[in-house]
Amino acid sequence: MKPKHNKAKGFFERGFFDELGTFKDVEKAIDSLDSNQEKGDAFEVFTEALIATSPLFQAEEVWPFESIPATIKKQLLIYTSRDMGVDGVYKTTSGEYVTYQSKYRRNRTRLTWDELSTFIGLSDSV
Repeated sequence: MKPKHNKAKGFFERGFFDELGTFKDVEKAIDSLDSNQEKGDAFEVFTEALIATSPLFQAEEVWPFESIPATIKKQLLIYTSRDMGVDGVYKTTSGEYVTYQSKYRRNRTRLTWDELSTFIGLSDSV
């Protein structure tokens, strides 16, 4: 599966994910980035790759938010033109659609209702 995240190409071209063997390595690499935006983008690219390659998710296809086909957005009732909490959707090998949200937190603080409410609201019908 070719990565679809609009920032994936840049991270892969500069070898950002090369030589990362553990999640601690991923965290260290992401922490080295300058901005929170870039850290978030890197984690979303990592999340897409994890879902696409891990047998745990049984993903047949993965779409980061900006790549979700309009027909799937309509089918899943994701009526928004910008990311409002759903960072992506994947289709399982059994044909089910699953939404996902990716939040990078180095200190692993708990997510708040305000941070999750739109994701839960948009994902309710999925």
